[in-house]
Amino acid sequence: LVDNVQDTECQASTVSIFGEEKFYNGAGRIQVEDDGKGLTRDQLHRMMSYGYSDKENKVGNVGRYGIGFKAGAMRLGKDVVVLTKD
Repeated sequence: LVDNVQDTECQASTVSIFGEEKFYNGAGRIQVEDDGKGLTRDQLHRMMSYGYSDKENKVGNVGRYGIGFKAGAMRLGKDVVVLTKD
């Protein structure tokens, strides 16, 4: 979940990770925040789509197959909420 923050176009310099064991109805949560520029609606939609990636030929970026965020989120929990600046 933190890998995408390393991408050069994200422009993040700080990442914070918070966790709560008992957040809602006995379930925990993991919260990841960064100070990057955020995503547009279109970028967010593509990020949530399996197999989409435009990183294959970008130097300094992590990931290339378009499954990392989705696989990580599903492995950790059953829901994901993404808030972005745009």
